[in-house]
Amino acid sequence: MCRKRQTGGDKIHVDADCQEACVDRLESLVCSEIITIDKGGLILDEYSNHFSFSGKPGIGDMFFKYLFDNQYNHNRINQVEIHESDDEHIGFEELPKNKLDPSDRKFLAVAVKAEAIIINATDSDWMEQHSLMKKLGVEVCQLCPEYAAK
Repeated sequence: MCRKRQTGGDKIHVDADCQEACVDRLESLVCSEIITIDKGGLILDEYSNHFSFSGKPGIGDMFFKYLFDNQYNHNRINQVEIHESDDEHIGFEELPKNKLDPSDRKFLAVAVKAEAIIINATDSDWMEQHSLMKKLGVEVCQLCPEYAAK
């Protein structure tokens, strides 16, 4: 059974409502949803730049450790193949030309390929690229829209 996790040592730059929305959504993902990542490990590599393999001190670290530990558990994690492109205007063959931050393109390529939802807390790029998301039919769940807008 999953329980509420404490935010631990995460750097807090949002209000309590946003923190609670993020913790609740991560708990829901880990406890009852299938999460989609890329087969090549680009998403895990990105997360490893920001989070600890130990799963501590905060909720982001725990989520990263969960993904890493369960990446081959097909009952919990769905892996899809995405293809990097030499074209700097698209980043991945699954995408059209775009102005999305290059570090976010892997997430969008996975969402397109898997018809998955992108869950965002505070990154403004997803709101700024709303027309691209609409064109691609990708839903972005904004957990903290007040922080995701510039």
